[in-house]
Amino acid sequence: MTETGIHRIALGGEWSLQDLYEYPHTYGKGYSFFFNLTQLRDSEDDLIDELLLPFRINAWRGGYDAVNFYKQLASRVPRAGRPRLYRVQYASPGFLDLSLVVPVAIAVNLAVKAFNARSSELISNYRNIQQELRDRKLHSLDVRKRELELRKDELQFLDASADSLGEMLDLPEVSLVREATGNNSLTTLKVVLAHYRRVRTLANYAKSGQAKP
Repeated sequence: MTETGIHRIALGGEWSLQDLYEYPHTYGKGYSFFFNLTQLRDSEDDLIDELLLPFRINAWRGGYDAVNFYKQLASRVPRAGRPRLYRVQYASPGFLDLSLVVPVAIAVNLAVKAFNARSSELISNYRNIQQELRDRKLHSLDVRKRELELRKDELQFLDASADSLGEMLDLPEVSLVREATGNNSLTTLKVVLAHYRRVRTLANYAKSGQAKP
């Protein structure tokens, strides 16, 4: 799935140098996430080991593991399928044209729209999940070791949290993420939480009118 087309993102408002870094950087992460999920979903060899690797190598004990996760995803996007800057115009009407796999860009768009449609609920749900993880002392433990020690009620909490957050984010592939992690409930939730944070950043740009995909 590397056939590309041009996708336009409308630009507006004031942009700082930080914005010029943050938005494309975050967009690329969201794009890589959906590209890899699509590859997993459409794979003729079920779930190929190489595609599964990013979902299984991290201990998810802190922020660095999320950074490494997205680096691993990006490295698995073929060069022909990676977003490339095609044209940009800052003066009104501003726009950013990207050459990329359009269905993947549409998946990013839908996630951003889903976030802004239910932002208050999503933010509250995310905060509650994070608090519960802290209360249960599940936040900074090595998921590969901790998964073996989880109680039934903890597993139920993790699975329900991933499902509810995924549904609110219009992420039907939560079951695919779960399969990719080897049915590791804690890893699955960590992946969905990381996805939430990237979509939240993009949604903030869309809500402010700076970048509407």
